[in-house]
Amino acid sequence: MDFETAHSSFRWADVLDSLGWSADGPINIGATIDRNAASGGTAIDWHGADGSQRALTFAELAEASNRFASVLAGLGVSKGDRVAVIMPR
Repeated sequence: MDFETAHSSFRWADVLDSLGWSADGPINIGATIDRNAASGGTAIDWHGADGSQRALTFAELAEASNRFASVLAGLGVSKGDRVAVIMPR
């Protein structure tokens, strides 16, 4: 699908429905990633300015998220703590 077609047919309501969210309900991104991990679906479809591309499945994103959570736990971060992450673009 080209950009113009994707742009003209895009609806946030469809995105919310596909993720099992409602516009006025709570959002738990971790639960959404875990719930979709077995689907094999694409969670992130990245396209770089240089033309490079990378797709990340929900399962890959869950694995990376769990690794990062383990690092934080190893540093003493626990449930309820606030964490800020600064990353390059």
